[in-house]
Amino acid sequence: GAIRTVITGSNRRMGSRDVAAAPAVTPNAAAIANRFPEAPTAEAKLRLVFEELDLNNNRQIELDGFRRVLKAVGVDFTPATIDDLYERMDTNKNGAVSYSEYLNWAARYSSLIDSIYERSREAVEKLRRDSAIDAKRRAMEGLGQKERVANANWQGALKDLRTQERNLAALAEEIEQRKDEEKMRSREMLEVERDADFARTERNSKEKDYLAAKEMERDAFKPLNAATLTVEKIQGKMQNLEDGLYGMQ
Repeated sequence: GAIRTVITGSNRRMGSRDVAAAPAVTPNAAAIANRFPEAPTAEAKLRLVFEELDLNNNRQIELDGFRRVLKAVGVDFTPATIDDLYERMDTNKNGAVSYSEYLNWAARYSSLIDSIYERSREAVEKLRRDSAIDAKRRAMEGLGQKERVANANWQGALKDLRTQERNLAALAEEIEQRKDEEKMRSREMLEVERDADFARTERNSKEKDYLAAKEMERDAFKPLNAATLTVEKIQGKMQNLEDGLYGMQ
């Protein structure tokens, strides 16, 4: 709109018309300097009110600006009353009130000057208070957001920890199962070794028994062989005797 925000130096120096044009996101309260002192001199008050009414910053008060500033500070006059006040101020009727015309008019309407000044000052103070409240609200929202992010991160970390715990438990269980399987295989290997030792022992025992049996068999055949030799000798002698007898005949 036609109302513009005035910034001088590093501080924001604001009047009521700036308050009316303030953006939705208010500035930091510490950066807002109220251009209306609490106890101004009479000259300073007149000058500051004139600057408020000089909406176009051309050292003149125009009717449109006069209407808009009165509305901005909450002076509830009818349009006819506002027009009448402006006509009384614009003595040369050129549609633009100079500072000298304004001073003459202000001398007759000092209560209205005081009202415009106090309302303007209060509007800026209200903006400062609202800005401070808004800053605190945004700070709380920021803390709340950080808390939510931190809580979400904590929940995520807790979930990851629970997952890792489950994985570790599963791994520990798998290790125990492998240990049990290894123990079982060790027992089976021991049993196989014992069976092999038993088989070797039994085989050696049977080999010894077989050799002993063969020895006994050889020992058993010795008398038979001797008897066979004796029989063969006797048969030879008998054959010789028979042959001798046949020769004698």
